[in-house]
Amino acid sequence: MTCPNKPVKIIKRDLPGYEGCTTGGDPGSEKVIERKLNEWIKASKGHCFKLSSEFHKGLPDRMVMLPGGKLFFCELKSIGKKPDTFQKIVHNTMRKLGFRVYVIDNLSDLYDMLKKELLE
Repeated sequence: MTCPNKPVKIIKRDLPGYEGCTTGGDPGSEKVIERKLNEWIKASKGHCFKLSSEFHKGLPDRMVMLPGGKLFFCELKSIGKKPDTFQKIVHNTMRKLGFRVYVIDNLSDLYDMLKKELLE
């Protein structure tokens, strides 16, 4: 893993609208992963909404809408962290309803997920 104090260069030329960028901070932190998700979705002409509810615990962190009617959800975690038991229950319920729910804890998995969603 790279030093958290040095910027990480990410260049993914096959993501539409993405020219490459530099992100400072720990590439495995939830904050950096969330920032990259927002940047890549915005570059792809999509929208990324933060989900929060005091009445419904366990919702994924983000709802993502892309051109062409694509909708999916992302749970963002620091590297190595996993969803808690209640989050797993909610995510599985959403999947049974036909929604895609991704749990992302590193930039490589984020890139792979976005590549799959954007290039399908």
